[in-house]
Amino acid sequence: MGQGQEPVAEEALERCIKEGGWVFLQNIHLMSMWVKQLEKSLEASQEGAHPDFRCFLSSEPPPLPSQQTIPEAILQNSIKVSNQPAQSLRANLLRAWQSFDQSFIDTCMRKEDFKPVLLALCCFHALINGRRKFGFIGWSCSNIYGFTMGDLAQCAQVSINMLNTRTGERAADDVPFDDLKYIFGEIMYGGHITDKWDRRTNCTYLETLVKPELYNEGFELFAGFPTKLKGNYQEYLDHIDYGLPRETPVGFGLHPNADISFLNTECSSLFSYIMELSGGGGGGAGASMEEIIGKMVVDFLERLPEDFNLFDIKSRIGGPENLTPYLIVMNQECEKMNILLGTIRKSLGDLQLGLQGALNISDAMDAQMKSMFMDQIPAMWMKEAWRTLKSLPVWFFDVLERCTMLKNWSDSLIMPPSLWLAGTSNPMAFVTAVMQVTARAYKWALDEVETFTEITTLDWDQSEGQPDEGAYIHGLYIEGARWDREAGELRDSILRDLAPQMPIIHLIAIPAKERRMKDYYDCPCYYVSQRGGGNPPGSYVFFGQLKTSEPTVNTLYGVYQYKWVLAGVGMLLQIE
Repeated sequence: MGQGQEPVAEEALERCIKEGGWVFLQNIHLMSMWVKQLEKSLEASQEGAHPDFRCFLSSEPPPLPSQQTIPEAILQNSIKVSNQPAQSLRANLLRAWQSFDQSFIDTCMRKEDFKPVLLALCCFHALINGRRKFGFIGWSCSNIYGFTMGDLAQCAQVSINMLNTRTGERAADDVPFDDLKYIFGEIMYGGHITDKWDRRTNCTYLETLVKPELYNEGFELFAGFPTKLKGNYQEYLDHIDYGLPRETPVGFGLHPNADISFLNTECSSLFSYIMELSGGGGGGAGASMEEIIGKMVVDFLERLPEDFNLFDIKSRIGGPENLTPYLIVMNQECEKMNILLGTIRKSLGDLQLGLQGALNISDAMDAQMKSMFMDQIPAMWMKEAWRTLKSLPVWFFDVLERCTMLKNWSDSLIMPPSLWLAGTSNPMAFVTAVMQVTARAYKWALDEVETFTEITTLDWDQSEGQPDEGAYIHGLYIEGARWDREAGELRDSILRDLAPQMPIIHLIAIPAKERRMKDYYDCPCYYVSQRGGGNPPGSYVFFGQLKTSEPTVNTLYGVYQYKWVLAGVGMLLQIE
């Protein structure tokens, strides 16, 4: 399926329904609007269809588990077959190696060079597939990557071709590791990856696996699993079968905390599905849903603040000459908050009248009641709000805190001593404002300026005022590592401390040519822990540079250290 294929598919369906035959519609996820017409056609075919008519559909999973691309009626009436790689590193590695045989290895004229490369390639394939189970700390867009056995087979064949050209007079040539890494990481496997930070992770695995040290005795492909230099196909298979250590996140380069996050996510998903299937209700003689919702409506309306007086704010600012980039951000945030407050106030008022019998309960009101009863944010509120994964009570408290910050800022027209960056609905607008103010002061071109982060030792409430240049921001957490305040650098996480707080950060703007090229880690900052997904640019906000004593590299993907990349280190503006 693709552009312009709708009439072709409809004609084939109509013909096979009448005359019999099989229709295979591939990649129907690309036709999200047309699948509704497909649903109607299949429903109509249930009566009077030819007995030999069959319809096969193929689709990729949606980017996020909460999203649905295939109508529910189609799913319910279908026999579903799913082809996904195993989550176990052992199963993935065995499956990868067993997709080849001795005859395939024998096609290489430099077998002794090829077998360790093939083993490293199989490890790479197993690691990047197994990493998906750790969710967004594994891959920013973990739900949309489909690394297949076909990718592995093509890469293995490329390896043989490149080694076979280096025989005869070129037999003394080294294995072209750089060429292999580029083809594997940027073309074959990298072709599936759209996110910059995920491409960096993908290439980092290759940098640590496919390199000359691969031929050193005792070299570990990953923690606890050494390479093998000699042997036939079966001996390599036995090396995998009996030599693999017990699987832990450390084998993937992740901290053991990643396993806790994985189990928490699995538990949350399970209970979420149970709540959805049960309607969120419980047994017993407790209060009814209407009574519970009625109390929630009264509570929310009592705590909901008044709208911001935008006319008064603009009159106190004065003319355009007084409107700084920071005040523009404040105005935009107040305008957006007014829209949200108005939506919440109207929907709650209508729902209250509906519960009292003064209004008919509409479908929208019924959906709002179900969401509130299950502590979920109603869809009509989320449409006017910001990206979040919080439950309704926590989110509503978050709304009140944002209103307090904006009221203090709009009353004084002075930026808070440290800005709660996560309290803005568009944090990138504030980051851009910092760059604009600095660029104007030094007369730099804005497109030649980028951000830099200096981590202070101050707690979130200890700032006494904004600095002369740049801005103090707080509200950030770090995942995959921790910030050591005494040493002033990144360190390994503490067990069970999944997302420790970052101190106040001094966000400044610098010319791109003055960027630190070593001893720093380019750390992406995300709005929520769900790093990928959503409309571009998704959850990503900006990147900061964090000091590290680990040896760094400078590549197409910035300045970083392999250890922190594989650990999935990133900053978050919100935690759940």
